[in-house]
Amino acid sequence: MKFDYSFKPKKEQVVVSLLIEESLHDFYQTTLDKFIGICDFYGISSINYNGDLTAYNNCLIKHAIIIERSNNPLITTLKYRHLLDWYDHISLGLIYENQKKMLECKLIVDNLKLQYKDKINYLRPDVITADGICCISNQKILDNIICDTIRIKYNPKQLSSRCPPLTDSLQQYFLELSKMYTEYHLYHRSPSDGFFAARYGDGFFITASKTNKSSLSLDRISYIHDYDENENILSYSGNFLPSSDGVEATIVFMNNPAINSIVHTHASDFFTRNEAYKSKIKVGIASYGIPQLGYDICKVAKDHYDDFLIMEEHGELFLLSGLGVAAINKFNEIIQRELSQIMADMQMNCV
Repeated sequence: MKFDYSFKPKKEQVVVSLLIEESLHDFYQTTLDKFIGICDFYGISSINYNGDLTAYNNCLIKHAIIIERSNNPLITTLKYRHLLDWYDHISLGLIYENQKKMLECKLIVDNLKLQYKDKINYLRPDVITADGICCISNQKILDNIICDTIRIKYNPKQLSSRCPPLTDSLQQYFLELSKMYTEYHLYHRSPSDGFFAARYGDGFFITASKTNKSSLSLDRISYIHDYDENENILSYSGNFLPSSDGVEATIVFMNNPAINSIVHTHASDFFTRNEAYKSKIKVGIASYGIPQLGYDICKVAKDHYDDFLIMEEHGELFLLSGLGVAAINKFNEIIQRELSQIMADMQMNCV
């Protein structure tokens, strides 16, 4: 049964294997050195790819990370897809000879994502070496150990299985965002990426971790009461763990009373990795789900109220002053404005 993220699993219920092509060991020595430590710190069992896996057959989450030199994602996928007979999920990182080769493979990768749905994640290179090789950063690999397994880095404290009731206006907010998220295709890898959040009372509502936002169920809305930074404890109500970005969302709301709604999207092709939006990158590459990212956002948030900023290699953050219908309308206005500009630029380039 697919894990629903209604609780944080125990260490013995989650396993990760890391396989890095031998020729890349020197380049990824930091990753290899930190792999076991990261697993232990976040409560994940690290296992040998070639070891005896029978003791882990009943684990809730079984994940393999593979990093290999390749300019052909199809051949590499065929080489490793048999692992899905045991692992629930594979993260496949290809090291491309150059950026041209990587870009030539984009359509193939997009089709493979659709074919294998959420079972294979293709880690997009985020580093280009001095000799032009497209690599995946150590940080991205180490974060993947968590984000494609337990997802959350905080320690959850469930105060109640029942959220405060959503007002009609907030129900409309979440459902309308779901429609726009789908219509405008505001995600790159999976419709479970990103989050929707809205201030309410002393806390805020937020989509639960690993929630499909293209067909959003209101059952998967959680309520965050507060966050104890010293103990890394996030207190919440609801049947499901709040978004893995709940920590930084809490810090942004706490430090920006003018912000009442936040929408985090992963529309990489439109914005984050679009050279035309390079000036919108206001937060550099950083690890997700930790307080520091929240504080980094706060440093630039005031200049982007009722607008959006880009977190490098991490997606877009829309910081809205309105609630409910007002937030929906402002978000829709921004998206339509930006997409119209993108279309106009494309038509101009085609002339």
